[in-house]
Amino acid sequence: MAISAVSSGISFGIGEAVKGINNGITQALLQAGMHGTSGGLRSIDGSNFMSGLASGAVSSLISSGIESFKADKGGKLTTFGKSSYYKAVMIASGRLSGGISSSIAGGNFWRGVRQG
Repeated sequence: MAISAVSSGISFGIGEAVKGINNGITQALLQAGMHGTSGGLRSIDGSNFMSGLASGAVSSLISSGIESFKADKGGKLTTFGKSSYYKAVMIASGRLSGGISSSIAGGNFWRGVRQG
């Protein structure tokens, strides 16, 4: 539970750190780099650094991509952004992509899902 709380705090901090960046692509890449690094560092629990890095970075990019469908260019919420399943889709896609990328990088699928 403590590890989960620390991980959540790190992820929240990364999101807050890049909030002021107005360029969506730059923001997504910066977040992916930071989530990848934190994922690699958190992989000290028995998996390897590269699988943690891949899991964190890819799941961050996928989640940012899903998030881009939340609002139109004017900032107005889309139908998808207003839906009750928006966040569920974002979380599920991040977890699935984390597992797949971890496996591709030689790590454990389920640890990647947890990381994503």
